[in-house]
Amino acid sequence: RSAALIRRENTGYSMTRPIAVFDLDGTLIDTAPDLLDSINHSLANGGIPPVASEGFNAFVSLGGMAMLEKAFARHNKPMTEEIKREFFKTFLEHYAAGIPGKSRPYPGVLAALDRLAAAGFTLAICTNKHFATATNQLKPAKTETGMVVNVPPFIGEGDVIRVSTETGEYQSRA
Repeated sequence: RSAALIRRENTGYSMTRPIAVFDLDGTLIDTAPDLLDSINHSLANGGIPPVASEGFNAFVSLGGMAMLEKAFARHNKPMTEEIKREFFKTFLEHYAAGIPGKSRPYPGVLAALDRLAAAGFTLAICTNKHFATATNQLKPAKTETGMVVNVPPFIGEGDVIRVSTETGEYQSRA
């Protein structure tokens, strides 16, 4: 059956729009430079030499923990669970503070997303990022009254957020 014909039991809700779901890192956005900078920041804090991007970008899609493990292996350094936690915490803090930094959409991605939206698709992101690093950047958005407010980039239909009516600054998800 078509997705448009499926009804959820007891809700009366039917799916009438197609959905396009994308991964974020390495699919829509080239985050490799920021991820590598954060890995190298974490390594430098622990006195370990940086890794070069040559050949290392292949590990970006595996996530930060796997990237750290590969970096340690590349330098023949042992990695205990305690070291993993410490380095990963440093990595996440650096990445969250610097994103979007050097990260950019791949060429043609924004136009393709616009075409999908214009064709009636609901667009969604599925990512292995920690929620904070995927949503910590604020973007300007205009309200129905014309006020410009700063909101997280990942807000779905039906999401409720709190924004200061005085400053337009994002406060929290409700």
